[in-house]
Amino acid sequence: MGEASGADWRVIDRLPTPQEIDAGGKVAKELRHRYHVHGVLIAAAEAGYISVRRCSMPYCFAVSRDHFEPLGVPLGPWMPTHEHFPLAKRLKGKREVTNAVLAHRRCNNVGYKLEELREYLEQLRLDDGSSLHDEAVEAAMKDHVEQRRAGEDRYPRRSGARKRAVTIARGIQATLEGT
Repeated sequence: MGEASGADWRVIDRLPTPQEIDAGGKVAKELRHRYHVHGVLIAAAEAGYISVRRCSMPYCFAVSRDHFEPLGVPLGPWMPTHEHFPLAKRLKGKREVTNAVLAHRRCNNVGYKLEELREYLEQLRLDDGSSLHDEAVEAAMKDHVEQRRAGEDRYPRRSGARKRAVTIARGIQATLEGT
């Protein structure tokens, strides 16, 4: 299970190299035949924007980043999906070859919720009007991610997850202020 890292979230500011295009062609063939994928993921792989079969989300909840399951009915949590990157769908990102990365269905679904929680925690203000310390936000996010990983084969949908994150962040903030 991977942790967040900037290396996974690449910025597309250049054209793919010939080596990436060749590797992407192999990934496209595997996605099409083994996983029954079609559409923008295949086009992005053939164009070299997806050159490795691995989950590109900052937090991956699968056994390993390169483990995928074929599309089926019902839809499984580890099937390959399109994630809008670098511009998220909720920020008006388009479903295009240059705005596509490969992700597990579960990681994709949870990923935007984590982004929204981080934004919410970063906007919180203390009584004196100052924002929460970065370490308090990180501690709350780490706890939230661990909660999501706690479920054996499904992520928990516990009510009050946002409230718990705020409580943890404020507790860490108080500890930081006390030192």
